[in-house]
Amino acid sequence: AAMRWVLDRLSPLQEETGCTFVIAHHEPKNPENNSAASRGASAIRDWCRTMLRLTAGKPGPEGSQRFQLDLDKANYGGSALQLNLER
Repeated sequence: AAMRWVLDRLSPLQEETGCTFVIAHHEPKNPENNSAASRGASAIRDWCRTMLRLTAGKPGPEGSQRFQLDLDKANYGGSALQLNLER
């Protein structure tokens, strides 16, 4: 309920200014699926039009960190996006 209250105040600002808000949210350690990943603040998933999901992967060579970036929600269309990142 608290997150919904915040998002309801952002919506008019978006409409008035044409700006985009980027909201970062953590997810449980082992979500069963993408919907379960946003549990606790499901209002964010309902409110947003595009959602990206960044997950950590296994360590790479020489201790580098690997991540996967997925397009999790796209109300305005778009194709499946999956990027593998290494830092």
